Amino acid sequence: MFTGDIDDNIFTLVKTFYACGFRTFASLEKLVREDAESVSPDLLWGWSLTATFNSSGVLGFVLRATKPHCALCRYSRKTLNADISTLSEMLQLHVAGLRES
Repeated sequence: MFTGDIDDNIFTLVKTFYACGFRTFASLEKLVREDAESVSPDLLWGWSLTATFNSSGVLGFVLRATKPHCALCRYSRKTLNADISTLSEMLQLHVAGLRES
């Protein structure tokens, strides 16, 4: 499924994504956008998702940190790692909410 070296935090996020049954990134993008537009976001950074084709014509998706909500966060890798963990938690909570309704 994966090739090359993948950061452990990112690998965990991707595993969570697929374990939750998300086959399109629209669901994750909605969660990220809602968090960014909230009065008190859980994520420390703004995030964007884009679809792209690789050189073999395979569709892939890129999750990018765009801008920290706090200027000091841009100097800390810990804030990115925290957001990646938070994204995994957001996905799990979202799926749990879907199952309850």
